[in-house]
Amino acid sequence: MGEATYTIGYGNQPLKRFLGKLIQYKIDVLVDVRSKPHSRHAQYNRKALQASVEMLGIHYLYLGNALGGLGENEGFDEAIAYVTRMSDGGVRACLTCAEEKSSACHRSKTLAPALKKLGIEIVHIEYEHELSD
Repeated sequence: MGEATYTIGYGNQPLKRFLGKLIQYKIDVLVDVRSKPHSRHAQYNRKALQASVEMLGIHYLYLGNALGGLGENEGFDEAIAYVTRMSDGGVRACLTCAEEKSSACHRSKTLAPALKKLGIEIVHIEYEHELSD
């Protein structure tokens, strides 16, 4: 069994706190699963977020076109398989979306079940406390 796959949402959290969680959990790859990688908080727009995480040595990967929460996604199974291969290879991947609470987001309703079906442990990073599926 490989590495767990993590999830995190930023909500209205300060960028410093969000990045601190990625460091705390030793995340290797931040996988952006937002269908529309834009935010009213400019620091979470796709290019700004990518620059911030890469400055920390964390790779940024956008898969929102396949794993986003809005509508039907083409390539869903292939993208889930890619995340599974990262886990099996010992890569600490973290799926990120705008919704802060995992229970209210497609991270726990769609993505976690698909990954768990393939034997991947899911850890939802929360700001108050951490939850596991």
